[in-house]
Amino acid sequence: MQAIIDERLKMKDINGQVTTYVEKKIPFYRHWNRKDLKAMIKFFADLGQLIVHQNSNGKVDGVLALQFVDKPSDIKEWKNDLKSQGVAIIVLASDDKAIRGELVQNAMAISGVRSWICFERGKYDDRMRTLPWTLAERMA
Repeated sequence: MQAIIDERLKMKDINGQVTTYVEKKIPFYRHWNRKDLKAMIKFFADLGQLIVHQNSNGKVDGVLALQFVDKPSDIKEWKNDLKSQGVAIIVLASDDKAIRGELVQNAMAISGVRSWICFERGKYDDRMRTLPWTLAERMA
């Protein structure tokens, strides 16, 4: 499985530009140790489950990381089961709705059809939201 990362983006950029972007756009990650956040970003990049969108100037303007899990609570354990029935969106950041949609569509293409998709709603007290796959496909 290959991550969808623009060829212009080198691993050092992932450890810098992508990490900075995630910190800036998702308040939850501002409280993380930067070394741990870089390790998380690298974890998903190495798995091929990091999608990075760049603007025409080469600046990151969207990031999505996904994890294959058997149940939503598995996201806390850094497990990744390619045979799982579900997928969790761990990071989704972009100010542009169209870019967010493109990131989600790419994630669904990477993951293939699953039974469900889940994500945390940081804006709403970090509640976990789980949707049937067919509904998620229509929404994307």
